[in-house]
Amino acid sequence: MQFSPQDLSYLTGERFSAGYRLRLPHETGAMQERSALLEGLAKDRRIVHVGCLDHVPLIESRIAAGTWLHQRLTRASELCIGVDIDADGIDLVHALGFDNVRLCDLVRDPPLPEIVAGHWDYLVLGEVLEHIGNPVEFLAAIREKYASCVDRLVLTVPNAFHLDNLTRTLRNTEQINSDHRFWFTPFTLAKVAQSAGLEVLSYQLCLHKPNIPRRRLLYRAMLRLFPLLRGTLVMELALRPPSG
Repeated sequence: MQFSPQDLSYLTGERFSAGYRLRLPHETGAMQERSALLEGLAKDRRIVHVGCLDHVPLIESRIAAGTWLHQRLTRASELCIGVDIDADGIDLVHALGFDNVRLCDLVRDPPLPEIVAGHWDYLVLGEVLEHIGNPVEFLAAIREKYASCVDRLVLTVPNAFHLDNLTRTLRNTEQINSDHRFWFTPFTLAKVAQSAGLEVLSYQLCLHKPNIPRRRLLYRAMLRLFPLLRGTLVMELALRPPSG
């Protein structure tokens, strides 16, 4: 899916509306699950995987089950390097045989030599941005340091309009990861990215987790017919080098 010229005029601030209605284009593609989508995107590509770890108690079981995202991206890609700020997690995955993970804060630390010395197709930020206190500043800092060596950035974030969220509101309930600071929609995520100097190329809605039980026929039908009810928002962006 892509934003129309009219949508872009509101994203850039050229035009203003207090009640703008963004309409998703009709989608004919099959529903995809987030990890499978990212794995397909990484195939035979050179990838920087940011926030590549997981909750430490879950890493070993997910590696054993073949569901750890960094493991899947490493297998699919031509070359993959992961970065994270969790020193204990880095030590654990090194001990488990994953030597392509580095301890680095991409915003506060100097540019990582292994990244800036090469050329990368994608920098993947999977389920990271919702944890960041100032997402515009965060994305702008990444662009400042890495636009010269990375072609595109891929964001995945929880979708505010997820069907599960809507059904919970009918019970006056919010269920959320307690470390999250934001929910995002297609427009608000694009607005954050555009404010950080990134060029929005495309977006899509996908499943957050695979294997929705087949007995949930109505639930599956709703997600298929109405993409905006799916759990994860994926956005692809171009990193434009800073001016001057």
